[in-house]
Amino acid sequence: MSCSRMSARFYAGGRIAGMTRQIENIDQMRERHKREIERLQKSCKHKKLSNWIREWWAIGHSTGYMVKTCNFCGKVIKRKGLKFKFCKIKRSIEGNHGQKA
Repeated sequence: MSCSRMSARFYAGGRIAGMTRQIENIDQMRERHKREIERLQKSCKHKKLSNWIREWWAIGHSTGYMVKTCNFCGKVIKRKGLKFKFCKIKRSIEGNHGQKA
């Protein structure tokens, strides 16, 4: 049976004929997607990995780790710590406004 014939036969008004489906709220949808992603990551073979990239928990906020992720499922496969170099601050944030410290 072709897809067009099947869809015409089984679908009526955007839903499966004879079945009513309750609309999910946002929390139910997030939980369903979380389970689907977990299932995908468990079944994935993780054959193709990304290069080492810096991991961020928010824009401009590094976690301090470099990671390699699976290009297919997005799971973090390898993680290593960064070596930070701290520099001496010459001016305060409140401002010397271009003046030498």
